[in-house]
Amino acid sequence: MTRSSCTVALLLAALCAAPSTAVALVRTPVTSVLTFTAQESPGTVWFTPPDTLHVRNEVDTGFATGDLTGAVTAVVNRDLGLDSGIGCGQRGTFTMTTDSVVWTGTFTDCGQSDHGINLVVAHATDGSKLLGRLIGQSDGTILIVGTVTTP
Repeated sequence: MTRSSCTVALLLAALCAAPSTAVALVRTPVTSVLTFTAQESPGTVWFTPPDTLHVRNEVDTGFATGDLTGAVTAVVNRDLGLDSGIGCGQRGTFTMTTDSVVWTGTFTDCGQSDHGINLVVAHATDGSKLLGRLIGQSDGTILIVGTVTTP
């Protein structure tokens, strides 16, 4: 065996014998309700004929209650057909500040206005991740149903 072959073999043996550094993940189901209470900025709004409403950078604030509790700020972008209420309704970014962490994430709603099923993905300052759905409720609140994965 040549010197370089021997070095490679020893390195591979050391890597294979190294103790595992895998971390067990904890997955916790969560359910919370978002209530938006104020529109801090209407953003930029325009219409495209015949009936499409466009909104960019609308800033809404409110709070979350339930398994995730805290203050929420969302920056919303919308493209809606006013006659049908259909389009890629809402998407944007948000932060949620809880007692222990700050969540930063994105959301997308391509369902019917106020009744669509949305995707939410967020990361917390402690390394946790949230993956879930946002479901618009008839009372104007938004239900979060998802899973938090904690390292």
